[in-house]
Amino acid sequence: MRTIQEFSYTGIASAVPRYFHSSSFEQEWIDRRTRLIGSWTCPVLLLQGSDDPLQPREFYDDPEVLAKLPAGSGLHLFDTGHFWPFEAPGEMVEVLLSFLGRPA
Repeated sequence: MRTIQEFSYTGIASAVPRYFHSSSFEQEWIDRRTRLIGSWTCPVLLLQGSDDPLQPREFYDDPEVLAKLPAGSGLHLFDTGHFWPFEAPGEMVEVLLSFLGRPA
C-alpha cells in the first residue's frame, strides 16, 4: 500500500527514471569507494537482497570496501530480490533491532 502511495505523486513517473538516469551504478560505486565511505564516522549497516538483479552483489560484499567501514558497521544480505523490505519484513526488523543494540 505504501509503495502505491509513493508512486502516486504527481510527476513521479518522470522523476524516478530521471533520478536513475542521472548517474549509474558504476559511478555510484566509484564515488562510494573513493570519497563517501571515508567520510562516514558512525556505524553503517548495508542491507541488500542477495538475488537482486539490479544491484550487483559485489557492490556489497567486497572485503576491501567492508574493511573501510567505520567500527561497528555490518552487512546483511537477505535471501531475496530487489524489494527485500517487502520480501523479508520479519528478518528485516530482526536485523535492524540487532544492529541498533536491541534484542530481536
